[in-house]
Amino acid sequence: MSKVTGLLKNDLVRLGAILFLITAIAGCCLGFVYESTKDVIADKKEEVNQRAYAKVLPDAGVLTKLEVQPDQKAVLEVYRAENGGVAMKVMGTGYGGDMEMAVGIDADGNVTGVSIISHGETPGLGAKATEADFIDQYSGKNAKETLTVVKGDAAENEISAISGATITSRGVTEGVNEALQYYTVYLKEGN
Repeated sequence: MSKVTGLLKNDLVRLGAILFLITAIAGCCLGFVYESTKDVIADKKEEVNQRAYAKVLPDAGVLTKLEVQPDQKAVLEVYRAENGGVAMKVMGTGYGGDMEMAVGIDADGNVTGVSIISHGETPGLGAKATEADFIDQYSGKNAKETLTVVKGDAAENEISAISGATITSRGVTEGVNEALQYYTVYLKEGN
């Protein structure tokens, strides 16, 4: 009996050592792949961001990165344009989680454009937030008033919700409102 117990213990130790070795090798490989691709991934993300800024503030010229106020959680990046406008990367919360978007605001406080950078919304419903029919509603809206989401036709300071995706519509509007509020408090001339 003791000979069998000794063999079982040896097998357990051997199997444990093999499992540890396999796990260590896999971990090292994963670490190597991460280290070798993280700069490429970061560069691609920055490229996507810059394209979004160019889309929402097309006549910006050179963008100068500004420091984001420390009390801001929804405003991720802020850039001042040569033409006096501002491009911001902000966060809103949709049905599928966090959504990152770029918002352009001209020197007069009017939204020049919104571009969804990333989202986890449902295809065919919330993902419609990236389509021009929805996103173009924000262009021309002014920083003076908070935007609200409504079902049906929208008035001056309202955004018409995407049918079946009201939470997503509110999430995008939340992000745009955060950008407009940040602009009014921290960036508007005279502040």
